[in-house]
Amino acid sequence: MLKKILTWLLVVIVLLISGLYVTIVMRQNRTFKAPTPDIKASTDSAIIERGKYLAYGPAHCADCQAPVGKEEARYDGYFNGLW
Repeated sequence: MLKKILTWLLVVIVLLISGLYVTIVMRQNRTFKAPTPDIKASTDSAIIERGKYLAYGPAHCADCQAPVGKEEARYDGYFNGLW
């Protein structure tokens, strides 16, 4: 009796794992179509300076986004062409 229960339990577990595997394989290459906004880079020097202030100041973007080996450049305030 115990052997029969363990056999069925093993069959159920194998079927669940197989179903999960098939689901993952079938869904891994899905793509979604979404409208993208029309973004243009600004040439206004005030907007560029504001972005630099935010990236190197309160937002701390440069702390994580600096190229490897160039982390010390963030203390200059700008990357000074090292990027």
